[in-house]
Amino acid sequence: MKPMYYLDEKTYLAFAIRKKELQLLNQQTLAGHSHIFQNNQLLTLSRSESVAPVEVTRRLTLRHVQSDFKTNALSTRNLVYCDDDVNSMLSSLCCVFMVAQAFALCPVRGITGRRAEDLSFTWRSIRVFYTIVVILALVVSLGFSFTWFLIVGFTFTTSGAIMFYVTGLTCCVLFLKLATKWPEVAMLWQQTEHNQIRYGYPTNLRLKIRAMTAVILTLALVEYVLSNANRMYIASQCSTGTFDLVRRYIMVTHRHVFGVIGYTTFMALFTSIVSVISSFYWSYADMFIMLVSIALASRFRLLNYHLKEVRGKVMPECFWRSAREDYNALSHLTSSVDSCVSSIVLLCFATNLFFICQQLLNSINRSLNTIQIVYFYVSFGYLLLRTIAMALYAASIYDESRVAKEVLYAVPAHSYQVEVHRFLIQVATDNVALTGLNFFPVTRTVLLTLAGTIVTYEVVLVQFGTTSDSSSSNMTALCLDLTTVHYIQ
Repeated sequence: MKPMYYLDEKTYLAFAIRKKELQLLNQQTLAGHSHIFQNNQLLTLSRSESVAPVEVTRRLTLRHVQSDFKTNALSTRNLVYCDDDVNSMLSSLCCVFMVAQAFALCPVRGITGRRAEDLSFTWRSIRVFYTIVVILALVVSLGFSFTWFLIVGFTFTTSGAIMFYVTGLTCCVLFLKLATKWPEVAMLWQQTEHNQIRYGYPTNLRLKIRAMTAVILTLALVEYVLSNANRMYIASQCSTGTFDLVRRYIMVTHRHVFGVIGYTTFMALFTSIVSVISSFYWSYADMFIMLVSIALASRFRLLNYHLKEVRGKVMPECFWRSAREDYNALSHLTSSVDSCVSSIVLLCFATNLFFICQQLLNSINRSLNTIQIVYFYVSFGYLLLRTIAMALYAASIYDESRVAKEVLYAVPAHSYQVEVHRFLIQVATDNVALTGLNFFPVTRTVLLTLAGTIVTYEVVLVQFGTTSDSSSSNMTALCLDLTTVHYIQ
């Protein structure tokens, strides 16, 4: 079925003002000038015709609006509102939220709808119940982790399990908080898209987001499989048979659980499911920030393309006022989105920093075999690539918000007006960007800061913790530890 189009009075008037941008003419201007510039096209008025300025404005407005409406109103995409454009925010991020809800994240109803009005959140829903069950499971696993490390001693090298479940639990809670605000943000986003429908929708936005989702989740799956292959290799060194291999593999993977309680099939299944969910959260949080940043930056890119078309040209003041209002709407949208996701941004940077430092330290302190070397390079490369990609995509919002300065600097001197000055001041002074809970804006300089922090922490960790935990590095001790846990409990 073809999409339905309509052209309401507001859109019609906005088109008329933006396309022709008629300036009010006074009697003095008419006496001294016989030409009026409209979008760099010369319209000639007859000097012999004695017409009041208001009447001239009315005639010019009617003449050009009627002409443009007949030729462009129903054929130009910039003038129509497509109710189900596939590249709108809701359509583009639909698959992302479907994947999230399969793992109990962002329990919002109506994610498959075409309009923001279809979205809603209520605490009395099966989605929220599913999320709360997962949160309780993560709390239980985190409790086992704390108990285990109170028994064996807490070190930075062996603290990965605690940080792993802290990340999963925090991520689930933050996305639950996001779900309570997302319908309002989606409504504001949709309103912004409709008010700026003359720019159209970003080209192939849904395709880009789906491709990015598939690539990141595939890489996450490969990393997870290699991680389990590495643990299976460790378990095989202590195993005496096929059934014993599975049991020891689960013990190696979840030592923080079976070092506290005895091995049971139910607990093995429980810990395995929770581990898969936490692993997904670790990658999904970064991916979500990337995809939201792509969608936001694409809106700024549409405005910038519109501004670049008039670079260096003489444009009336109402054109710049309209462009500034559009920019201000996008700035407000970015601020609203940031108020919802800033805590997730901070979580992503903090956890990535921790795991990068831990992997580097473990690789320095351990003698690795072939399987462990392959796993280390794949896992570390994926983590580093994902961190850099998240930072760059989030920083693209800030980069796109500054592009308008180049156009404003190129405005001819004789057409530099109040609206141009206001627009330039706003672009130059506003920090339109995602933030880490308002502690820092995400720009390209964050990568340099992150790299310097990693180097500093790594040097400190190497100086004060050069030896790994003996039960982890010594295979004989590890096998004895697993055997003791199995037979005593």
